[in-house]
Amino acid sequence: MRKKKILIIGSGILSLILILLFIQFLKIKNQNKSLENQQDPPKAHKNNIIFLTEEQIKSAGISTSSVKRQTLYETIRVTGEVTFNEYQVAHIVPVVSGIVKTIYKVLGDPVRKNELLAILDSTEFGEAKSEYLKAKKEMEIAKKNYEREKRLFEEARITTETELLEAERIYKKAQAELMVAERRLHFLGLTDEDLSRIESENGAEITQFPIRSPIAGTIVEMHLAKGEFVESTKDIYLIADLSKVWVVADIYEKDLAKVFKAKRAHISVKAYPDREFIGKIFYISDIMDKNSRTIKVYIEVPNQEGLLEPGMFARVEIPVMERRDVLAVPKEAVLSRTNTTIVFVEKKPGEYHRREIITGLKYNGWIEVIDGLREGEVVVTQGNFLLLSELEKSKFEEGH
Repeated sequence: MRKKKILIIGSGILSLILILLFIQFLKIKNQNKSLENQQDPPKAHKNNIIFLTEEQIKSAGISTSSVKRQTLYETIRVTGEVTFNEYQVAHIVPVVSGIVKTIYKVLGDPVRKNELLAILDSTEFGEAKSEYLKAKKEMEIAKKNYEREKRLFEEARITTETELLEAERIYKKAQAELMVAERRLHFLGLTDEDLSRIESENGAEITQFPIRSPIAGTIVEMHLAKGEFVESTKDIYLIADLSKVWVVADIYEKDLAKVFKAKRAHISVKAYPDREFIGKIFYISDIMDKNSRTIKVYIEVPNQEGLLEPGMFARVEIPVMERRDVLAVPKEAVLSRTNTTIVFVEKKPGEYHRREIITGLKYNGWIEVIDGLREGEVVVTQGNFLLLSELEKSKFEEGH
């Protein structure tokens, strides 16, 4: 009985030991698996080579491009300023003085051609309408009188020739006065359709002068307020069509002959450093600034998105001479260090060699390679900063 009891206790202890050993085995297995999943740091050799695993390549976002031959251009780099397209700008000046009664469009509003902007209450305008109505009425009376005198003279000779000629003179004079009154209202901006409605206007409407936009565009300046008295010489609105803008650049005298052959220009601004705008050179000034010895070049740039705003500082690159069959790499592949320019060449996936190069032309996202690379070699365009930092880090650690 005692032996049986000892046997049972021994079996229990043995089972407990086996369970504990199994649990320990599972812990060690999980630790080893965790270690296997951890990434090793990039390995760097003394001969400027970096080795990456497949996981490290994905993590670093490595992208590559081939060294290829391109057509590049020698360029002239200058500065300029974004301005309005002066062919698509309207300064709105009321041709009559008056008090601002209603404002329909304000700063920043888009407007259509002939759209109503504001209304002035103008005594001057009312007087012009009254003169037109008076002249029209007198012309109608003179016309009827002349036609009556003419009929009486031709049918019954009741009237004399002298009376007929006098009636004709008065009628022609009335016609001339009506024409003058019409032309004055046309000068003030009224159409023939507007003239036809004048007779039906009431007393309040007759002094209301409409301010309309002569072009489609955007209100970029506004100089009026409700209730304000404005003179007929005051600039109250500035409307600009910003779908196309100008960039005005200053070209030095020494570069003038090259620029005369150029057709286009590449524009960039600080507000959108990753965007490039292509413009057309349409005019080179005939006058040189005697102080700066520069000549202004005018470039028309499409601006449908409205990103370019007048007053912006612009960097201008003008292609002036074509160079074909130039060995080049994307600009993203090139890293500039103190006194050196480098790229990372991918010998095979995961093996990257630091290579010093000599560069030349820079154009449209490509950089000429004068020495250091061969056509067809593969260079890193994304993730190269990481490769460089790891390489410099390894060199620093070796130095210590």
